[in-house]
Amino acid sequence: MRGGTSKGLFVLAQDLPSDNAARDRLLLRMMGSPDPSGRQLDGIGGGRSSTSKVAILSRSTRPGFDVDYLFGQVATDCALIDYSGNCGNLTAAVALFAAERGWTAPHQAAAGALRSTRIWQANTAQRIEVDVPWGLNGPAEVGSFAEPGVSFAGPELHLRFFRPAGAGCGRGLLPTGQVKELLDDGGRRVSATLVDAGNPMVFVRAHDFGCRGTETPQQLAASPGLLARLAWIRAQAAARMGLVEHPEEADHTCPATPKVALVGPAADYRTSSGVEIRADQYDVCARVLSMGQPHGAFTGTGAIALVAAATLPDSLVGELSSGSSLTGTFRLRLGHPAGTMELTAEVAATADQGGELNCAGFSRTARVLMDGWLVPPVGAHGF
Repeated sequence: MRGGTSKGLFVLAQDLPSDNAARDRLLLRMMGSPDPSGRQLDGIGGGRSSTSKVAILSRSTRPGFDVDYLFGQVATDCALIDYSGNCGNLTAAVALFAAERGWTAPHQAAAGALRSTRIWQANTAQRIEVDVPWGLNGPAEVGSFAEPGVSFAGPELHLRFFRPAGAGCGRGLLPTGQVKELLDDGGRRVSATLVDAGNPMVFVRAHDFGCRGTETPQQLAASPGLLARLAWIRAQAAARMGLVEHPEEADHTCPATPKVALVGPAADYRTSSGVEIRADQYDVCARVLSMGQPHGAFTGTGAIALVAAATLPDSLVGELSSGSSLTGTFRLRLGHPAGTMELTAEVAATADQGGELNCAGFSRTARVLMDGWLVPPVGAHGF
């Protein structure tokens, strides 16, 4: 299935080995990992982080939920599946999967109406609800919602992440208790905002790394020195956030989280496909790295973390977006390599005059690409 700007293998939990090690060996073999070339030639993986993912699903037995969803980020060049976080893009496809199979609440939905899929996100212990447009005989298959980074328009699925703070580290919205941290960048100190909402994320100023924040993924990838610097920033943040004990462990223990993003003020730029984006069309520009490589658009859970950070006026994102911790609905327009997207956050008042992030959301499209059988070699790797 495709969900947002990601693509992955969707498998029923009941069809996989109950032993986790055997399960992962099977999934790795089906995806074609490890492949030293990173192409996943002998499997169905797409050779990059956004297309090397698995979703393990089951009909939920939890009261108030329709589907249980475990996400795995599959490394392309080594035998590793990282379960430390969620994929916000694929979450849209999870909702569609459950609706297609009749797992959603048993009420009639008229054509053109929305039916909510209630997801238990197992990696982050989060409640996520997705509004799925309904057609005559089930989920709508065509629509006019154009998602930047996706070639074809489709039905608009709106995602809402409830109480997303603390999803990855279990330490609240600010895992270190500080809105800004100083991290080492080759002997000098740079500011970073470490946020845990949707997934753990690290935000740094683009200009601190000689960037504008409007670069294409190809431009960022052409600078291996820059990627190495950002990888070290990510590793330090992983340790500060409590995901690993030492920074050096980050690449092996949690390569998918936290992700690191460069942020900057709105400026005119061209998308990867050559579309002109004006500065007045969005509020904050950002470029995110996933599994060490520049992402072609922006990760869904990263977008949740970004809008959460924007509600904190002293964060690196809040400084750019005139963010405020006042209560009510907060909207943010994000400029990314494929275009723009609108994010929302619902902030409620607390007794100490601060704000609490109740909900954050965005829209995506999704669709089924193929439904059938995968054939692993019999007897290989213990299955």
